[in-house]
Amino acid sequence: MSTPFDPRSEGWSVISGSGSGFVELVGPYWHKNGPDGLRFGLVVETQHLNIQGRTHGGMLATYFDNALGWAVMDATGRVPCVTVQLGVQFIAGGKHGDFIEARTRIVRKTRSMVFAEGSLYVGDTEIATASGVWKIINDPTPKLQPQA
Repeated sequence: MSTPFDPRSEGWSVISGSGSGFVELVGPYWHKNGPDGLRFGLVVETQHLNIQGRTHGGMLATYFDNALGWAVMDATGRVPCVTVQLGVQFIAGGKHGDFIEARTRIVRKTRSMVFAEGSLYVGDTEIATASGVWKIINDPTPKLQPQA
């Protein structure tokens, strides 16, 4: 039996705010700075699995919405944004104990919209891709966000 992956021992930090609301139900999420910007991580636990014992597609879509959304917030200087569109392509699924890393990229930013894309990896294996659009809003309500 292998030792479970410990993100903390590899320099990952729990995302601030993971202990409240919806994020608590689907997390915890992790983050760290990589050579190409912020990276996000998730250790697959029992609550993330479907009936076949693989990471549920809805969980992967939720993870993309959060990871790409945090990358968008970082690109806007922490200005609040909301998801307008998110498209996910599933290639494979993670299994219990896997560490799924989200790698994100901002494609374009305008005054009112941000376009982003990303991939999910287990090790070197790409398991899903996504692209989406976020609307920049003027809402003073505090939002959960990673602390870089």
